[in-house]
Order: sequence, then structure tokens, then C-alpha cells
Amino acid sequence: MISITSEFQDKFSEKQEDLHHALTVSEPFIPPFRVEIIENDRKASDRERREKEHSEIEKSSLIAQQEMNTATQDMNEATQRMAFYSLISTILVGVGTLLLLVTLYLTRQANTAAQDAVEVTREIGQMQTRAYVKISLRGGCLKAAHPETRPHLHGVLEVFGQSFARGIQISVECSMRDFSTKEQLGKPFIANAYSEMMMPGEQDRGFRIDFDKFHFSEDLFRGVKSENVDAIVKAYGFYFDAFDNKQYIGPISYWGRPHVNSNGNIDIYLSIDSVGFYG
Repeated sequence: MISITSEFQDKFSEKQEDLHHALTVSEPFIPPFRVEIIENDRKASDRERREKEHSEIEKSSLIAQQEMNTATQDMNEATQRMAFYSLISTILVGVGTLLLLVTLYLTRQANTAAQDAVEVTREIGQMQTRAYVKISLRGGCLKAAHPETRPHLHGVLEVFGQSFARGIQISVECSMRDFSTKEQLGKPFIANAYSEMMMPGEQDRGFRIDFDKFHFSEDLFRGVKSENVDAIVKAYGFYFDAFDNKQYIGPISYWGRPHVNSNGNIDIYLSIDSVGFYG
């Protein structure tokens, strides 16, 4: 066992010495030599031409890429400017539309105001030149002793103004009331008078209104004889002026106390009880 181990160690030592000797012994130095590639003139010219063309192509490609990049950048800037200008244009169009609507509204208001002014001027002119009618009742006979004499009232029509009045219609309503209690006695009596004639301004004309259905009862007649009855008369009407406008008159209120005269007629004299008789 001891002899085998000693033999192995001796062989290992020999191997290490051989390896060390191999590493320490250098190989002989071989100096470098120059290699030249010899080619003819034609091949050299073709090679130089190809290299020059390749270089020109690379330069052209580089210039084209640079120009493409510049064009793309310019296009982007132009697009941004166009979007900005479009926004400004849209805002200006909106403002212009709003101003146009405001202008149309103000123009319409001005036209309306002008039409109103023309209408007011026309109405003022008509009011200054049209006719005004006044009704004045004087009195009359409410019951006559003679059977052929109908109850009636007398009045006066007066026309004022610079033009005429036509188609005048007057209605008169007469009612009786107890003087003490102010209660109405019986039904009121109504009479109408109509005239198609044309009355010019600043003229007056008398008229008479007859009551076709005016009946005095015995109690009413006794009340008149005892002077305990009042008569309330209302007059109203309408007419057409020179501009074919229908104008209204009244109503006008009158008051009077009927009395029996020596001939047996029941007469009445009226006094105006309210104003506002111009139409």
C-alpha cells in the first residue's frame, strides 16, 4: 500500500515538470509581413465609381429624409395654424350671427315703434277732425188728455268738430220711482229714434222721441197728481264719423218730476243729472 502511493506521487511530479517546461519554453518569433492586393485600372475605376455612386445615393437618401422631415413638420405646423384659424373663424361667424340677430331684432323694434307712431298720429288726427255728438233732452209730455197725442220727449242734437256725423241713433229709457221710498214703479219705457241724415259739424237740430207703449196706471197717475213720483230718464246712442268709425254716446241721466197741468196732460221738465254726454 505504501509502495503504490509513492509510485503515484513520483508520476504526478514528472507530469508537473513536463507542463512547466512546456509553458516556460517560448516558440520562435515570426515577424509580420506586408500584403498588397494588386488590381488593374479598370477594376479600380469600377470600384471607385460604385463607391462614389453608393455615397451619392446615401447622401441623396439622407437629403430626402431631411426634406421629408421638414415637409412633415411644416405640414403639422400648417395643420395647427389651420385649426387655430378655423376656431377663430367659427368664433367670428358666431359673433357675426349674434350681431345679425340683434340687428334684426332692433330693426323690427324700430319698425314696430314707427308703425305705432304712425297709428298714434293717425288716431290723433282723426280725434282732432272727427265729429262729436251731444244729446240734450228738454222735457215733454208723458200723458196727454187727447187720445191721439202720444207720450213724447223733446231734445236737441248738437254736432261739434270739423267733419260730419251720420247714422245717428238715440235710445231713451224712462222709468218712474216713488219719491219717498225710491222704489221703481212699473217697468221702464224705451223709445228709439234713428236718422240716416248726415249732420255737418258745428250744427244742432231738434228731435222728438215718441213712446209707443207708455201706460199710466191709476196708482201711478194718483202718485203724479200728489207729486210723489220722480221720473228718471237715460239717453244713449251711437253714430258713425267721417272715417266710418262707430262712436258711442252716453249714457246721460236726467231727472224730473212729472206734474198734471190745467189741460189734464202730464208734463215733465228734465234737468241733467250726470255728465259725459259727448260721443
